[in-house]
This record gives sequence, structure tokens and C-alpha cells, in this order.
Amino acid sequence: ISTVESFLTRCYPGQPAQPSVILSDQSTKLMFKVPSFCACCPITDYIVNDSDNNQLSSSHVVANQTVTITITGLDGGTEYTVRVSAITTISNRSRKGPLSEPVTFNTTT
Repeated sequence: ISTVESFLTRCYPGQPAQPSVILSDQSTKLMFKVPSFCACCPITDYIVNDSDNNQLSSSHVVANQTVTITITGLDGGTEYTVRVSAITTISNRSRKGPLSEPVTFNTTT
């Protein structure tokens, strides 16, 4: 195994904090603190998955300590459980970090 391959196997982002939820009529916003990551493998994206592991949303990273992701197109009056994960990309290889703790919310009708 090469030095680069060895390095890449360790270059995963940390676990995002459990998101907090802000509900509105048209969308749902998730807010969470940026997880730890290796400086040479910065986080490039975040993915929001529901309890069935379907991707609901993704967001390209903005350089902040707190991230806000807006999810649209959810059914009103429905319960959702979501988790967030961070993605790093280095040498054209994406690495997905661990999922956040789940957060459950009901959308407005």
C-alpha cells in the first residue's frame, strides 16, 4: 500500500453534531456545527438522508462554523427522521464520514 493510499484511508470527516430543526411553511432548515476534519482533506459537501437512507438534500460547503441546509419538497403533516453526513474529496476520491445522531420532526400542513 502506498503512502498516499495509507493517508487516504484515514482522511474521513468527523461526525456532524445532531442537527436542530427550523420549520416553515415551504421548507425545513437543519442547523449543525461543523464536524472535525483533517486540514488537508477539507469538507466539500454535506448530505441529508432520511430514515430509509434516501437522500433528501445535499449542500456544498460554505466556510462557516455552523451549517444550515434547507430541505424543500417534503410532504406536509409528515414525520421525518433525518441524519447528516459530511463528505471530503481529495485526489478525486470522495470520503463519507459517519452519520449524525438522528433528529425527528413533523412538517407543517
